[in-house]
Amino acid sequence: MIIQKVNKYLILVAIMVLAYSSLAQNLLVSGKLFENKKLSEGVKIQLIQNSLLKDSTYSTATGYFEISVPFNGLYLLRLTKYGYVPKNLEIDTKIGSIYSRQTFYQEIFLNFEKAPFGLDLSDLDTAMARIYFSEKSTRFVYDESYFISKAVYDNLLMKKVKAQENTIARIQDELDSLSPAARKALGLDAKEYEMRRRVNAWESKAKSEYYTANKVAKDIIKIAQLRAKNIYSKSYDSIQIRTRYRDTSTIDGQQKYLSEQKYLLEIQRLNVITREDSLRLFEKEAELAKQQLVLIEAQSELEIKQSLLSLQQEKLKNRNRLIIFIVIFLFFLVLVLFIIINVNKQRKKLNKQLLAANKELERLNVAVSQTQNGIVICNTLGEIIWYNQGFVRMLGYSDNEFKKIISSNFLEFFENQYLSEAFSNNSLTEFTTSFQLLNGAEKWLRVVATPVNSYNDTDSSLNSFIVIISNVTELKNAQHEIEVQANRLEIQNSKITDSIRYAKKIQNAILFPMDRIAPRFDIFSVFMPKDIVSGDFYYYKSISENKYVFAAADCTGHGVPGAFMSLLSYEKLDKIFAQQEKIDPAKALTQLDNEITELLATNKSDTEDGLEIALIYVEDLGDKFKVVFSGANRPMLLFNLADKKLEMIKGDKKGIGGKDYYYLDETFKNQFFYITFETRIYLYSDGLIDLRGNGNNRFGTNNFLQLVKKIGHLNAEMQKNEIENTIFALINETEQRDDITLISVKLNTEWSKNI
Repeated sequence: MIIQKVNKYLILVAIMVLAYSSLAQNLLVSGKLFENKKLSEGVKIQLIQNSLLKDSTYSTATGYFEISVPFNGLYLLRLTKYGYVPKNLEIDTKIGSIYSRQTFYQEIFLNFEKAPFGLDLSDLDTAMARIYFSEKSTRFVYDESYFISKAVYDNLLMKKVKAQENTIARIQDELDSLSPAARKALGLDAKEYEMRRRVNAWESKAKSEYYTANKVAKDIIKIAQLRAKNIYSKSYDSIQIRTRYRDTSTIDGQQKYLSEQKYLLEIQRLNVITREDSLRLFEKEAELAKQQLVLIEAQSELEIKQSLLSLQQEKLKNRNRLIIFIVIFLFFLVLVLFIIINVNKQRKKLNKQLLAANKELERLNVAVSQTQNGIVICNTLGEIIWYNQGFVRMLGYSDNEFKKIISSNFLEFFENQYLSEAFSNNSLTEFTTSFQLLNGAEKWLRVVATPVNSYNDTDSSLNSFIVIISNVTELKNAQHEIEVQANRLEIQNSKITDSIRYAKKIQNAILFPMDRIAPRFDIFSVFMPKDIVSGDFYYYKSISENKYVFAAADCTGHGVPGAFMSLLSYEKLDKIFAQQEKIDPAKALTQLDNEITELLATNKSDTEDGLEIALIYVEDLGDKFKVVFSGANRPMLLFNLADKKLEMIKGDKKGIGGKDYYYLDETFKNQFFYITFETRIYLYSDGLIDLRGNGNNRFGTNNFLQLVKKIGHLNAEMQKNEIENTIFALINETEQRDDITLISVKLNTEWSKNI
């Protein structure tokens, strides 16, 4: 029996794994193709991997196409149409495993250009663009910078033209190697008398051989004529197209035009058959020679004009140089005069500033001497250059006593490691230290030593230090007092926190344990207080073997005040159900409202404390369940697993306790439902709805309902994990605002059958 059950579960797990693996998705590449901005139809789209065809399709009459590309591979998407330049796209579908269950879409738009006449570009396999997955934006990217450059395309075109030229030259060599009879038949050689003489001389001997050779020659001539005419037509048309729009207004344009015309003449020689063709060819050559002479004369005239222009430009440059030199000389002359005048003004201004600075220095000297802080100027060796009277008064010496002590050395008088290192390294230092006065009292001094470097880099002993000494004894005593008070507060806070944690244990002990009712129900709960203890609570009570009560409540506030309210409400609700003979959720909420109001205030409108609660009574009728729901400002969700339909049942717009000015006369009502084993019930507080994330946006009811639709068909443990992961993701972005409570109940089929 046990082995059969184990095999049953293994088969179920295998089916789930296969179903989950079948969810793998592909990249759908779609787009529109244009032919000179018009929709292109009949373009063949091929998906190739490692020179093997994986899939193919054709574009529609609207130029639209779509093809599916599997993940984790490198593919070539080839788009071809006869008479047009082919397009090739590289598609890299390497993607992280966390995205492999998703479907991605990528749109592309391509223009198809016609290929040059007579050129076969079917072997053009260079990738023009690239589609790849971007981890940064978590989507596929269409990179057009991969497009083939014009230089690469022109190079390929020249190779194709060169190949045609080689083909023409090869055919010309084949024509030259033909017999005189064949050449005469082709119209390429007029010397047929030699052939006749030889034929007459050897007519009797080689008659049969002549007829055989003549037949072979005719076959060769037909093939050669066909090849020559095809090549001539393609080459002639291609060059005619280029020269038709040639700009001949410039000498370079005329040279290119004449070169192309000469090339056309060479091609036309292949098609000369009659004497008239030869005369027309000679006339064309004469015309080109005449145009060449005109072009040479124009070039000579242009060179002479360019020489004259160069001479004129050189004269103009020399004249401009002379003008510029004169202007620069005058500018420098004016500048020197301006500097002389400005220096005199600055000298007078500096004299005034110097007098003012001397007066200010006298005032500062008086202020420094009277300040309460000590100021000492010394060199890096510790030899004192100057000190003020505030330093003497701070240490409690007389002026004569201080002169005897201080005349030795400041470092010997004020022994401190930080000060010695600062003087040695010529660096800034700042520290606080204690100092013993003559009368035995202790003072705390704040010392700031700042280096003042001289302009003489060769002798560092000329550098000096400004040392400012401040009496911080009162501040030090105040800091000590603050530390003592902080330690006391930390101890008190620790005691309060320990008490609250103990209260959390009490609160958790009151809430019903899930493992005790798990065999009876496919149930889970999410209970996440904002603070240590919670103002929310969930409730369960077994009335009999087939009658149960569930509730989810949200009390006013959170933390310790909310926890007291939740404990009080839990105890009242449990007592009400113990007293009811026939379970009535609406009457239970009405009685709870009256008792909470009487307990907290004498008048309904005098208190703001209360709670919101969703309460259900479930009765097992064998093949179905009777559900009675009553809500105080809280709804209930019903999710049908068969058709995945989610329905929200709203409660009454009335809370328990608190100020309900607009709904004082409202009463709680019961709502009746009959459900099957395929229905799951959700009761929850508004803590999850009020969470914020994604730019401080509220999670909201719509997002919560979409989450329930997505995970409602899963078992209890998987649903609990998905909801907690969503909460943790939102809390990582913004702080939790309220307590979170949710319970979900579905009666197990096996348990009902056992009953």
